[in-house]
Amino acid sequence: MMTGLAPRRLKTGQALLEKVDTAGSRIRDGIDLLKRDTVAREAFGLMNTAMAMANRRREAVIQKKLPGDVDPPTWRPFQLAFVLLNLVGVTDRNSGEREIVDLLFFRPAAARAYLGLAAYAIVLRRLRGSGVLGAGISVIMRYTLRLLTPLVSSARSNSCGPMMTMAGRRLANGRSRLDSG
Repeated sequence: MMTGLAPRRLKTGQALLEKVDTAGSRIRDGIDLLKRDTVAREAFGLMNTAMAMANRRREAVIQKKLPGDVDPPTWRPFQLAFVLLNLVGVTDRNSGEREIVDLLFFRPAAARAYLGLAAYAIVLRRLRGSGVLGAGISVIMRYTLRLLTPLVSSARSNSCGPMMTMAGRRLANGRSRLDSG
């Protein structure tokens, strides 16, 4: 697969292929998690619904249409891969994957993947625990000041708002309210 590479590049190429194999394995583990864990699957479904609602709302404004008249949104492959890649680490507190940091460098599309994973983490926490056990901080965002204002604004209006409305209805059984700030 790596024929024609200079010897000095062969080692780097082999290391990158190993990382691809590891990423593929983590994505498969995320899919397997959704197959076997009903709470994780429900959180994933709520996250997808919230992200779709947010996307349709945003596109409706841009296209000057009603949200129901906008084409259904789709994940870009790298966005869905990023979410699936990180599901086990976010879901399982004892996972070794919690020591791994995955970075995305495609703005603004990467923000959608990041916000989707954040929405999943927030909803999962609420589904798993009631009262104080489901409350508290689920996600902390840290960005440079240049990126902070647009991202927080986008998170609140495009992802968190619909997610909180929808998940709040589903999770209202005596649990603390969802909030962003």
